Amino acid sequence: MQHQEIGLIHIVLAGVVGVEKKMLKTIYNELNAVLTLLTTKYTPLPNEVYNSYPIVLIHGFSGNKSNLYTLANYLNDNSLNGVYGFTNIHFFEYPMLQSIETSVKKLREFILKVDGNSQHHLVGHSLGGTIAREYTKKYYTSVITLITLGSPEYGIHNDEPDTPELAIYGEHDFIVSKKHSTIFSSMVISDIGHIALVTDERVMSIIHSEIKLNDNESSEEN
Repeated sequence: MQHQEIGLIHIVLAGVVGVEKKMLKTIYNELNAVLTLLTTKYTPLPNEVYNSYPIVLIHGFSGNKSNLYTLANYLNDNSLNGVYGFTNIHFFEYPMLQSIETSVKKLREFILKVDGNSQHHLVGHSLGGTIAREYTKKYYTSVITLITLGSPEYGIHNDEPDTPELAIYGEHDFIVSKKHSTIFSSMVISDIGHIALVTDERVMSIIHSEIKLNDNESSEEN
């Protein structure tokens, strides 16, 4: 069994411990998400409409870029999202035990190679969201959009000179507790846990809309 499969199964088993019968829908959605992640390939399409700025997707702890293929396909394929597809999509990977500080440094190097010193959108799942958040605190002038999915710790304070964070959590996430705070925008999606945050169509639609809005606004300003 591949490392990514073991990591996904471990997370799901930990996430459903102690779940009551009323949450069977969440269990189903989480297991379906695992199946989706294990069978989905990234098949980018040469869409006519291009986003102006790169989108960087960051996987969670013990994962890899394949965990984000479903999300990437949704953002890219206008037949799925019903609006238009983004094309400038990139995946940042990092070793499981690498420090957040080192990951932030490597992320910066990765982004500079991708598109020089351009502005960019960041979407991170779980620990990937924490890395994206810490990166934004350091390089806030470069980040147009910061979206975290089931990420630990609190978000970025509104009084700091940086990009506001949109934090999205699963209603029944037993890996990372959902946060309620006035210091950043948060959303809680019903009937999902931790894994389905990267496959649920409601979440993917929110991500697409947020990036589209911010991408257009930044293009007009520049």
